[in-house]
Amino acid sequence: MNRQFQLIYQNIVSSIAFLPAIISLLFFLLSIGMVYFDIPFSEFSLAKSLDVLLVKGNDNARHVLSALIGGIISLTVFSFSMVMLLLNQASSSFTPRIIPGLLTDKKHQFVLGFYIGTIIYCIIIILNITPGEASHNSPKFGVLLAMLFGIVCLSLFIYFIHLISQKIQVDNIISLVTAKSIKLIEANNLRNSMELEDIDTTLWYPLASFKAGYFSSLHSHKLEKICKHQQIQVKMLYPLGSYLLEGTVFCRISLNIHKDKELKDKLLSCFEFTYEPYGESNYLHGINQLSEIAVKALSPGINDPGTALIALDHLSKVFCCLYQPEQKITSKHTKMHQLVIHQEYSLQELLFHFIHPIGNYGKKDAKVQARLLDFYGRLLPLVQPQEKQIIYSVVEEVVESIEENIPSPSQVAMLKNQISRLKTP
Repeated sequence: MNRQFQLIYQNIVSSIAFLPAIISLLFFLLSIGMVYFDIPFSEFSLAKSLDVLLVKGNDNARHVLSALIGGIISLTVFSFSMVMLLLNQASSSFTPRIIPGLLTDKKHQFVLGFYIGTIIYCIIIILNITPGEASHNSPKFGVLLAMLFGIVCLSLFIYFIHLISQKIQVDNIISLVTAKSIKLIEANNLRNSMELEDIDTTLWYPLASFKAGYFSSLHSHKLEKICKHQQIQVKMLYPLGSYLLEGTVFCRISLNIHKDKELKDKLLSCFEFTYEPYGESNYLHGINQLSEIAVKALSPGINDPGTALIALDHLSKVFCCLYQPEQKITSKHTKMHQLVIHQEYSLQELLFHFIHPIGNYGKKDAKVQARLLDFYGRLLPLVQPQEKQIIYSVVEEVVESIEENIPSPSQVAMLKNQISRLKTP
């Protein structure tokens, strides 16, 4: 039950309608307050100083509010029709994986919420203005606030156009995805588990998945807190992004928890099984997006190798961060005291899933092959000796691909010269 409530809560908070609903509620409460307290405000001296801005007469107030309601509704429809058009273009040109990130941006949600809130505010105010009544009974400050909100909506429309035009640029998308991936790598110290000696867990107790789906994310801090409190250890058997059927044993636990239903539910709430391979809290989510952007750019329908080159450079930045020496084991993560033993992709698996597809799609482009060699060259000094052999074997495959697919002898000679420098210690 706790897991179900947690999933419901996460779906509500991550929804595009969450922030607009809160803002709309605040505008609704403000409109109710203005209806009940606006008339006493007109007795203050402030009302006389703002007299030139106050609407005279109920009929005039209703006309102003009607114009605001119609105008802002048109503004809202136009704004988000344009957004959907741009998102459709981004999905077809880059990758559909970027759509959720653009839709759930808090700035976009704030603009949408302000639009809807202003419409609700104007509707509540206009409902409480009776045509033909004396002007001193009309909510003058309420109408004044509505006009100010309308001006703010126009300003937000200009800001929104600028914001979405910046967000949809591929350079900005790649930079944002890269920064988020690096932040996740640095926050989670992801290389620790790969540096530890393997622990014998054959006698540990299995924990099976409660539904089929991708093992998309793991709430590490919550899981470590539970493990520390219960004095247990957990070893993951699958890396994040693996597809598991219902009932598949995906981790082993040093304590038998199957008789303690509450503890079992707490542990299961730390794991997320979804329809997407990588959750947004997983650094592989960003690497996968960068790889898909590069592959899509090299497809015949898009044919934009420049974008692929930019994506490759940023992928090298993420991989170098992942294999930085400071990302390796620290003193607080020892063999005896590590609470959660992660199962991470090896370098060979990471290259297979995210880098090799780019090389396959760009095998006939000398610039793409040169940039791939730059990628391997940046990564080579940071990896372990056994991982260097993996990179050298991949480079040999690149040599064969160059000789087979690039017809220009001068380009082949330049690439081979680059490869010889890469192999030189």
